[in-house]
Formats: sequence, C-alpha cells, structure tokens
Amino acid sequence: MRTTSSSPVRRSGALAAFVGPLRRSGPLAAFVGPLRRSGALAASCAALFSFSVLAEPAVGEWRSANTNGVAQWKAAHGAPTGFRVDAARRTAVVLAEATGLKRDETVEFLAIDPASDRAYESLFVLAADVAELAAALEKAGLPRGRPVSERAVRLWPQGEPVSLSVRRVGETNAVAFADVLEDLRADGLAPLSKTPLLYAGGLDAARGFSFFSTYSHNESLLQLDGRHEQSVVYGRFRPKEAWPKGTLFELELSWRAEPRVLERVVTIGVRSDLAAEIAALRASCAGRDAYVQVAFSNDVTLARATDCARAFKLLDGSAVKMNGFADGEFYYGAFLPEEKWRVRAGRIFQPFEIRFARAADGSWKKTFTLIDEDWSGDGDEPVLVPHETAFSDWSDVPALMKKGGQQASKIAVAFLYAPADTPLSVLKAALALRPRITTFYVFPDPRPDIDSKL
Repeated sequence: MRTTSSSPVRRSGALAAFVGPLRRSGPLAAFVGPLRRSGALAASCAALFSFSVLAEPAVGEWRSANTNGVAQWKAAHGAPTGFRVDAARRTAVVLAEATGLKRDETVEFLAIDPASDRAYESLFVLAADVAELAAALEKAGLPRGRPVSERAVRLWPQGEPVSLSVRRVGETNAVAFADVLEDLRADGLAPLSKTPLLYAGGLDAARGFSFFSTYSHNESLLQLDGRHEQSVVYGRFRPKEAWPKGTLFELELSWRAEPRVLERVVTIGVRSDLAAEIAALRASCAGRDAYVQVAFSNDVTLARATDCARAFKLLDGSAVKMNGFADGEFYYGAFLPEEKWRVRAGRIFQPFEIRFARAADGSWKKTFTLIDEDWSGDGDEPVLVPHETAFSDWSDVPALMKKGGQQASKIAVAFLYAPADTPLSVLKAALALRPRITTFYVFPDPRPDIDSKL
C-alpha cells in the first residue's frame, strides 16, 4: 500500500499507484465486473475489480451528418424526440444514424446516446436522448431491470427479454440486430443470434450513455444476457456492412406482456435443510428468469455458510443466477475465497486484512492489518511490511485505512479471517465498512500450513 520508495518498474499514473507492476498473477478475479476499455491495458486490468483508474479518451462530440434527414423523419412520424412508443403493441421505434465505421473496425456499442464520446466504436448514434427513451419505455410498461454493478456485486445483467431489429429508412425489410454485426467469437461461445437481449435499464439512465453495449456495461439500457467482460468481448464484433456516415436507420424494440424476471432471497438458518431449500427454489423458478440472493441467520457459523455457498455456486448459471446481496448480508461468493490468496506474495495488490479472535471471556478481539510495499531495494519484488493495529469499534477502521495514503485509497477489498465456528453476527459487523469496502472475502482461520507462508 504505502511505498517507502519509488520502484523503477512502477508505472506512472493512477493505475500504478493502485496496483504496482502488473508482472504478478492476478488471483482476485472472482468478483470482476465489466471495465471500460482504456487502451492496451484492458486485459491486464480485468482482475482489478474494475476500479476505474484509467484515463478516459478525450471527449469527441458527435455531430449529426444528416440533420435534414433527421428533421424530415421526426416531422413525418410526429416524433420530435426521435422515437415513438406504442404501449398497446409493446413496441418502440427510435431513429439512428450510422457512424461510418469501416468493415475492419471494432464495434463495442450497437448504438449510443448522441452525447456520448464513443461514436468511434459504435455502429449507430441515436437521434434521441437515451434517458428520455428509457422513461418512455418504462411508462409504456417495460419494467426497469438491474444492470451489472461491481459495487452491488451484480455480475449478471437483469431484465425482461426484448427483441431488437434494424431497418434502413426507406426500406421495407428489417433484420435482427445480430445480422448487422460480424461475430468473430471464440470457440465455445454462444453465437450472438442465440444470446437473449435484456432491458437492464442502465445504472443511471439520466446520464445518457449507451443504448446497447456489446459487453456488460452498467450504463447501457440493453445488455446481452450472461457475463460479457469487456476485456473478453473487445474485438469480437465488426460491422457486416460499412454504411456511409449519416445513413438513417430505425431500431425497433419489442417486448412481451408476461414478465419473466423473478427475484428471490433464500434465507438459511441453523436448522435449514439446504437440499430442500434448493429443490424448492428450483421448483418456484421454473419457466422464469430467476435472480437469487442468499441471507444467513446470525447464528449460522462461518463453516456452515461456506458449505452453503459451495452448493449455491453449483446452482449459479443460466436458469438461476446468483446476483448481488441482500440487505445486511455478504454476497454469497464472499465465503468462497481461493486458499492461495492467503499468501500475500502471490497477490497483485494487498487488500486490507481484518482478523477476529475469541478472547478468554468470550468477547471478540479484532485486528486490522495494513500491508506496505517497500520498493527501496534493488529487486523486482517489493518487501511486504504488515502493520497490525487492534481496534474495538468499526468506526475506527476508516482512519486506519487512510494511513495507507493514496495507494490505499484505491483499495476497496477486505479479507476477513475468523475461526470456522464464528457466528455470522460477528462477521456481519464488518459490513459497516460499506460503501468504502465493496468486496469482502472471508477465510476460516487458522490455517497454519498456509498462514506460515505469509
């Protein structure tokens, strides 16, 4: 965290201050969400829990190349907003301009808001405000979903399935959106035409950024079902045809009347029959798109929570998706850290560590550990210097974090260590560190065979 001397291999800029040299393996990728691409470091950044520390490209304002055509379409359709919505038919049509991408250029967005700076990697730019469009769709009865979110540990985009077709203005026939993109997918990935499209609604539609992103982007109204990390998706899609800039298209959206999204919170107690709980969950979710969170009663032990988390991990998939955390709860994956992460030398950065120990009188002692990286030596690896501080109140912890300086300010991950029989009521107290800490992992302690290598 704090560095006592600058390393000759440490990169300049905010990313370097956070993670140090990227020559070590990145073990902390389990909670990784979509990152905005920012140059060639995208693949290396995929394991950094999507901290947005890389500089964005310079803003490039989109300027319409067909203002007359846009004005004529709006007048002809009585749609001054650039779109029209038919609530009875559950359809919407929005006008868009082709950006002029060439056949060999990458498509990261099918369509963006005109205020976005990403026209250089989008096939279309809407002639409409994304926030206004979202409001009109939801007023017409399309339920707002939940986009991916690193902070909320929503790894799956959530929303009602929709259909999207593309028609060039003046032509009769429309094609599915997948038919305007060339898919260079890797082996084993489902083709775009077989991937459902969801109305996630965007994390903050009022900001107006993306109508449809090809990766799991939290500001996008439409998102592909599944986990589509930007570093994996980048370069997969190209235009099937290179249309001149300003060519007008209609994007038609439609949705069904019957809702498919089902949100469930499964509560596990000390005496819960886990197999029966999972069987009941499967039965109740049949025919629906289920998004599930887990809540544990306070008397459940860490060992029990870990066993349950393993079972829910097997459940997590296309039919039932483990998504986010319930109020006052850990994300279920917090109980499934990899054992190798205990060894500090193998980490790409040093999370905060908090240890719980039971005192003789039955109370709980808590110790906070801040790990400095000392680059003052001549080697390629830092010397790790842990600083342990006992504390009694969770309100003391933010000040302890600040002692790590600028580099520690970028860390939003905490590793908790406690005896396997610790009741979760003790561990849940650490959730007071939200939102400063967004990602928790809980390790059963002690593990002398591992911890001796720290």
